[in-house]
Amino acid sequence: MNVMHTLDAFPRRYWILFPAAFLLLFLSCESEDGTLAPYAERENVMSTIVIQDSTFAPKITWVGGYSCVLGVNRGSRAVLDSSLVWLVKAQGNTLRYPVLFGQLPQGAQELSGTYGGRPITKLKEDDIYTYWIIKEDAWSLVSAQRGKVMVADAAATGIVLARNDSLFIQAASYTQARDTIDIYVNLKDPDPRGRLADIMIEETDSSNNPLVRFQIKQDGISDTLVAAVGLVVNSALYDVNNVLWEVLSKETVGGQPAYRTKNVISSPLFMGQTLSQTQVFISYPAAGLERNKLYYFWIATKDWDGISRDTRTVNHYAWITFRTW
Repeated sequence: MNVMHTLDAFPRRYWILFPAAFLLLFLSCESEDGTLAPYAERENVMSTIVIQDSTFAPKITWVGGYSCVLGVNRGSRAVLDSSLVWLVKAQGNTLRYPVLFGQLPQGAQELSGTYGGRPITKLKEDDIYTYWIIKEDAWSLVSAQRGKVMVADAAATGIVLARNDSLFIQAASYTQARDTIDIYVNLKDPDPRGRLADIMIEETDSSNNPLVRFQIKQDGISDTLVAAVGLVVNSALYDVNNVLWEVLSKETVGGQPAYRTKNVISSPLFMGQTLSQTQVFISYPAAGLERNKLYYFWIATKDWDGISRDTRTVNHYAWITFRTW
């Protein structure tokens, strides 16, 4: 094929139009100030707030791009009122994730006091919190709407729709999530039994070692102390094969150690606590109680026979069973 002949055969008017077309294409990609115009950004839907687990100051992350405001309410509602425990506002949509609760991002403001709230630096065990993220376009419309509940509305045709005591906000600009701070085990189904004492178990917000209280009730006993305590797992009755913790009082008699011969353990006490004048025969687990277990806790005085258990007629002995979750 004769290449030169083929090119010569191409109409000359198209050779003139090609440079002009390229010039128009280049100019169309420039903005008014002469810089290249960006492609139109796809609208990101705000969604999926992720709250870091097992901490009172969690990292908060979300999907949907940078934001303007991050709010945290105590309770199950997102609302601008006194339930706010943190309200962080950045200029424009410049709030980046993750945000560490209680730590103000650079350049941001804390505004919970504006709506009657009170900022805190750590969340509380067993409390429910509502976390919400909102972009600038919606915030400018809701920031003056005190006391109205904010709701994410995937079907919204406008940015914000006010209806009665609620604000329905389009998903492109707003999302929320609820979470319960649950770091330590919770207790349920306590069942105290035994002639010696009434026993109560209380969960704590600082460890997996519950607080135990007991009050002696057996007739004829004036002492308020006991000589032994213990804990069994996975059983509603005492099971020597599942003992988790066992402590007996200790004293020296005739130069020899004597156990459970003296009442020295007082109420209240934490499970796993170091108790003076005692000997630990089985050490309490370092991590404390576990979730979804059945436990059996017992106490006894120095006058207990050391054998009889698990019936209401046994003297000088009492126990309580409970479950964790």
